[in-house]
Parts: sequence; structure tokens; C-alpha cells
Amino acid sequence: MSVLKEMREARGLSQPVLARLARTSQQQIDRLEKGQRRLTLPWARRLASLLGVDAHELQPVDAYGTVSVVGYVGVGEEVFFFDGDAGATLETVLAPPGEHDTVALRVLSDSASPRYREGEIIFYSRTRGRTAAKCLYEDCVVRLSDGRTFLKLIEPGSEADSYVLRSYASATPLLVNRKVAWLAPVTWRGPRR
Repeated sequence: MSVLKEMREARGLSQPVLARLARTSQQQIDRLEKGQRRLTLPWARRLASLLGVDAHELQPVDAYGTVSVVGYVGVGEEVFFFDGDAGATLETVLAPPGEHDTVALRVLSDSASPRYREGEIIFYSRTRGRTAAKCLYEDCVVRLSDGRTFLKLIEPGSEADSYVLRSYASATPLLVNRKVAWLAPVTWRGPRR
């Protein structure tokens, strides 16, 4: 039995009721429970809030593989890689199911609070990166043209081919009209492990 189904039933909810609460169809809930549709981070967040759990709790531990933690997120959400460009690793962590080409970053500062907390694991995949235009208003690991890398919310800039990188911490200044070398959307975030 899937974790989603167990949690839904433990709360006395039927598939149609959960579907109505989640503003989706009963068929969609059924597909997610049967594994016919991957439980993505947005779906996990959406359903977890209705079930009163954290998003990571909707995935069974035995379904996880492992991935490398290739760097860390520090003050100002700046990303520092262990070898300079996401190739070396100092630890491995459990990863969400289906994340076959994912790497991870460990958050080492509460400067991104309340969105990200110290110790959390952020998963992303550069091989599944998208164009900057398709990453608007999403959390991304983003490399600027000057070589620095950040974990930020991406918004359109006021100049051509530029972007605003927003922090969740109000004390951290915006990075305005920055050119992007590459970016990769956050695919999942996990608990401190």
C-alpha cells in the first residue's frame, strides 16, 4: 500500500474527498496512490498540507535511492561546491524515488528562513534543467554569468535576458538584472538527515 493511501485512510478521507480538497480529480489521486503518476514536489506539498504532514513523509523510505551532496548553501543563499563545480561529494543522502539524475545541496545557514532551514537537503538536476523563461517564479539553483551560484526564486528582469534573483529572507538584497549561465529547478527538498 502506498504511503499516500495509508495517510489518506488514516485520516478517514476517501479519494473523492481528498480530490475535492486538493482541487483535482479522484482519478488523479488514484494514479498518485498507485504510482502511475510520480508524486512531484508540488503535488507532495499540496497533499501534505491537506493531510497534516511534511511533504517528504509521503514517500516510503524503502523507495529512496541515494544521491551525492555536492555542495552547500550558505549565507545569502550562495552555493559553494566541494570541488568548484558539482563533481565531488562528501556525503550521500536518501533521495526521493524517481530522481535518477539528481544531486543535492545541504543548507548550512538559516539565512533563507523561513523557506529553507539549516540542515535541510535541496535536490536538483542540471540534466533536467529548463530554459530560464520556464523557471520563472520557481526556486532554482542558478549560476550567474560571473561564476557565482545561488539558490533563489527567479523573476523576470527589466533588461533583455536578465533576471531578478529573490531571497526568502527579507534582509538579503535582491540580485537585479543578472545574466544567467545556467539554472536548474529544485525538484525536491528533504528533511535534515
